[in-house]
Amino acid sequence: MGQFQLFTSEQHRCPKVSYPNLLRALGPLLLAIIVCSGLLLVTARHPYARVWPAQAWLRHSVGTHELENTAWLQYAYTNGAATVTFPEVGVGRFLTTLQLGAPPDSRPVFAQIGAATQQLDLGLLSGVRTYQLMVPATPDGQFRLRLQSDTQFVGSDPRPLGLLVGQIAVHSLGVPRPAPLQLAAALLTLCCFWLAISQLHTALPQKAGWLVLVGVVLAAPHALTRGNVALQPWWLGFGAAAVVSMLAWRAERWSGQTTRVGAMLACVVWLVALWFVAVAGLVHSDGIARQWRDLSVSFGAPNNDLGTLVWRTALAWVNWDGVHYQAIAETGYTFRDQRWPTIAFFPLYPLLIRGVLTLTSVTTPVAALLVAQLALLSAIMLLYHVVRHDFGEIIAYRTVIFLLSFPTAFFFVAGYTESLALLLTIAAVWAMRRRRWWLAGMMGGLLALTRVPGVLLAPVLALVYLQHKRWRWQAIRADLLAVLLPPLGLGLFLLYQWRVFGTPWAFLVAQQSWKNGLAPPWHIPQLIIAALAEPSGWLLASLQLAVWLSVLGLALFALWRLPLEYGLTGLLLIVPAYCANIRDSLPRHVLISFPIFVVLAQIELPLWLRWLIVLLLLPLLALLTVLFVNGFWIA
Repeated sequence: MGQFQLFTSEQHRCPKVSYPNLLRALGPLLLAIIVCSGLLLVTARHPYARVWPAQAWLRHSVGTHELENTAWLQYAYTNGAATVTFPEVGVGRFLTTLQLGAPPDSRPVFAQIGAATQQLDLGLLSGVRTYQLMVPATPDGQFRLRLQSDTQFVGSDPRPLGLLVGQIAVHSLGVPRPAPLQLAAALLTLCCFWLAISQLHTALPQKAGWLVLVGVVLAAPHALTRGNVALQPWWLGFGAAAVVSMLAWRAERWSGQTTRVGAMLACVVWLVALWFVAVAGLVHSDGIARQWRDLSVSFGAPNNDLGTLVWRTALAWVNWDGVHYQAIAETGYTFRDQRWPTIAFFPLYPLLIRGVLTLTSVTTPVAALLVAQLALLSAIMLLYHVVRHDFGEIIAYRTVIFLLSFPTAFFFVAGYTESLALLLTIAAVWAMRRRRWWLAGMMGGLLALTRVPGVLLAPVLALVYLQHKRWRWQAIRADLLAVLLPPLGLGLFLLYQWRVFGTPWAFLVAQQSWKNGLAPPWHIPQLIIAALAEPSGWLLASLQLAVWLSVLGLALFALWRLPLEYGLTGLLLIVPAYCANIRDSLPRHVLISFPIFVVLAQIELPLWLRWLIVLLLLPLLALLTVLFVNGFWIA
């Protein structure tokens, strides 16, 4: 007889909401909201008072010319319609003192000042005078001045000159209140962190402590950055990164098939998200160009006449070196009598761009992006397959997440060689792991036609081959000749240069124009340490130092822990970047050394620490993406 199980009516009832459990879950969030809101209110209780010299307020302006100095005044000219905005000073009224005037040796200038809904005519200005105004802040807590005037050309200066603006002083009348949008942004960010931290396998007091710490970190910088930094985008960015990073690690509990799909889904979502970040960066290009003006040399904001925002974004992804790859694909190499000879760039990526142009009717920037992003998707698929076969599904998935979270991973989207070089490097390791020596040599030869480090796959292939043969010379066969294919790839490029330009070393000669060359491995750390003392270069120098230390440590650890194919490939591919005479390109050139991400994924870390690593990396990736599409030199 079959056995029957008796179910009572109590077992069939729908579970009731347990209010004590709900309060326990929401308790950390409520505590963090109270702490964060309290700190914001306490910092807002202090009246705002700041004197902004021209060098300082110029970072917060749009529609102004460069900074100028005399023996008694520091100033900048407007171009007729300028806006100065100090973020998150609070809601209230402010007394503003401005130094305004007309350009010297010019006729008087008619000027107006606008703030919020008010407009004040100043009449005709001639000499430099000091004006005091009572100005309300905007409802979102920003202090904004609109400076409008006639423009004129003075002497041989080709610029249209409007108002001369010197020092700006801002003092709050009474105590400004935090803006409702600021409080809402803090609340939304705390909710995002609550969703992420609630998934950690820790006790409730620890979760509450983490969340309160987040609230303190959000609110505390407000007192130090009022009027200088807009914190709300950073808050929301970190909140989104918290949710995304936690979702990424929670996916490890899925089945193998779902994890494979999750890895590809993560790549597609990452790709789409970076495009949205780039679009947002271009929308705010004017303010970004001013705020980060001293970071590096800039192309300037993209021209609004280029068409749709998507087209502008596509063009922005193909800048700096990407422009030269386009030129090679369209018209071929240049060498002599050129300020920037393009023979310094290797040929495989431009050849693929030209192939796309031949087969389709797309434009050159679109072809460059198609090659790069198809190579990226192929590289992620192959990376997951290779690492999953050797180390398992979880390590493969973690490797993909760490690779895509790297701060300069946006170069995989751009019109650069990084995604193609990554694909060929992974393919070479895949072939070596399966003892397909000729295929591994062919991938090394193609990599040597893409980037200089490709030649270094020859010693890797030779050592892996001999290790497989257990160092028995009598076991060597003709397939050892596959180690010659990477040098052969470089040799074909040298032969082309000899035939076209009369010397096989044209690319080395061209490197002198680009100021590239070799240097001892301690040269880059010296440059980075010197740059840390510069007020305009310490941000990028800090990133470069962190990359230099972490990548070197992980590469050495990979050499010790991973199979020879992985460890030696990872170490040798970063050697050219570490032995260069310039520091700027280091964070980009180490991207193709994928074994460093494999060994990082292998290290047993608590879930909260992996979550925290990605949480810190994603906002940095977004920031560098925004700067890159706005024409700043990142790497």
